[in-house]
Amino acid sequence: MLRLWQVEDKDGTDWRASLENPHSSEVQGFADVEMLFEFIRGQINTTRDLSKGDKDTGN
Repeated sequence: MLRLWQVEDKDGTDWRASLENPHSSEVQGFADVEMLFEFIRGQINTTRDLSKGDKDTGN
């Protein structure tokens, strides 16, 4: 589950985010959306690498 919310401070408004794995209930928090996007890109690349490895080995 993805949660997004805004926080206000003296410098303005920032976004925070968290991702919760519904199977393990593990929660990953992010101080800003760029960190969230970086995490998601990493997960996508990991999945691609694993998928590519399966194709390379014939599995």
